[in-house]
Amino acid sequence: MSLREILIMILVVVIGLSSVAWFLATHEQVTEQAWTGFRGEAKRNPWLASQRLVRRLGQPASELRSLPELRNLPPHATLIIPRSHQTINRHLRDEIIDWVRRGGYLIVEAEYARQEDPLVDAFGVDRISVEVDEFEDGREVAEDTDFETIRLPNATAPAKIDLNPFMSVDAQDVWFRADEHFGTYLLVKRSGRGAVAVINDLNYARNRGIGILDHARFLVDLVQLRDEFTPDDGVGLASQDAPVLFFNRPGKLSLASWLKEHAWAPLASGAIALFLFLWRVIPRFGPIMPEAERRRRRLLDHLRASGRFLWSNGHATRLLEASRDACLRQIGRSLPHFLSTTADARVEQLVNALGITQEQAQRILQPQQGGKMMQFWHTIRLYQRVHSRLAIRSATAGTKSA
Repeated sequence: MSLREILIMILVVVIGLSSVAWFLATHEQVTEQAWTGFRGEAKRNPWLASQRLVRRLGQPASELRSLPELRNLPPHATLIIPRSHQTINRHLRDEIIDWVRRGGYLIVEAEYARQEDPLVDAFGVDRISVEVDEFEDGREVAEDTDFETIRLPNATAPAKIDLNPFMSVDAQDVWFRADEHFGTYLLVKRSGRGAVAVINDLNYARNRGIGILDHARFLVDLVQLRDEFTPDDGVGLASQDAPVLFFNRPGKLSLASWLKEHAWAPLASGAIALFLFLWRVIPRFGPIMPEAERRRRRLLDHLRASGRFLWSNGHATRLLEASRDACLRQIGRSLPHFLSTTADARVEQLVNALGITQEQAQRILQPQQGGKMMQFWHTIRLYQRVHSRLAIRSATAGTKSA
């Protein structure tokens, strides 16, 4: 190995070691967290974190997964119903309202302003769409107003909470109202011995939002707000053993249920109309009627139909030739010496035997062309006249011989 090759090898090793030393001096290994989404029970139940939070505070909490579970609610319990609750039918909705009046505490997330919400409407709460602008009363809204600051009557301090600024709720005779930048986001209203809290957004209580800002403290304060009510009979609504029930989304709205509740009249009318239509068009059961006897047509009818077909398809000359041949055969049978005579003698023989003119005799002996309708008709009529007179001649000759 030459000296030059040794120097090149040493230079490569030095450069490699310098690069490794620079990389280790300027880089370090760190661990970075990446969001992978919820798994297991947290993926199926969006209220799992809120339920565990309530249980940790010593109050029972559970999940309602079906509509029939809303029929037998425990007295003095707290029921949380999120948005998309159109599957709650009218009968079940009346049972929930009656349960609130008997002492239940309902926390319901209002539907969007342009959607129907019979449950919230039953408590006299209106929903209003709000258009949020960058300026409020001529003053620019600060960047730190992305959250709302609400202090409940039982809270020790205001809570910073992220709510939906695009919808406001309103009602008369409310016990508590939370008015913020663009409207009313929360109101609590008494109903009989119970109360209903209507909020425009419950995303803060779901698994994704419960851990930011003051969402967890606000949820606890809102659930324990029932302790602030005291009925006229002196029996309080507060109960440490009263459960908190989270009504999980039951699924998509059933078209059959919606039609049954809102469109039963046109459906019934359509069913009756369909029944009457089928009653009219469906054949009745009974004895089989005999088939009508097919009418047999005469040979002359078939000949006329064939003639019309040939005439309409341009075969008039063919019809004339067939009629002329039949006429000449009939003449040859009636006049014995007709076929053996000359052409002039045939003309004289036809004139004398049939009483026709020489021009007509020439037309019989010479082929004719199918032209106009009248010419074709006169030629056929001449052939028929020859047949008639030959028949008379044959009948007369038979009488004389007898």
